[in-house]
Amino acid sequence: MGGAGLCLAGQSYRAGGVDSENLEVALPGRSKCQIVLIGAHYDSVQGSLSADDNASGAAALLEIGRAFVRLTPERNVRLVAFVNEEPPFVCSRVMGSMILRAGRAGAGDDIRLRVSLEMLGYYSQELQRGP
Repeated sequence: MGGAGLCLAGQSYRAGGVDSENLEVALPGRSKCQIVLIGAHYDSVQGSLSADDNASGAAALLEIGRAFVRLTPERNVRLVAFVNEEPPFVCSRVMGSMILRAGRAGAGDDIRLRVSLEMLGYYSQELQRGP
């Protein structure tokens, strides 16, 4: 996104003794306060090839960002790549999405919609199972 003239911001924190970072790009809209947050995680389940979970979501996030660069949306758009959304961090306070949520709540952000891009690359009629 840097090549498109957008600023990439990191939200660094430690989880399980490891430095971790959410990555965010802000696209200004006509509304100065309302936010649409579009996110995908960029980590994967250990032992997985990770193309579906969640490289497919991360790739879609990049493409959505590329499309939004040419637009002036009505609301501010935040594109966020989350970390630590898989075990051993899933359902904990150190999931990237929970860290971002805590920061946004403290800032008083008016998030009107959150879109989660998760496992978009699975093409089968069979029930999906983890590795």
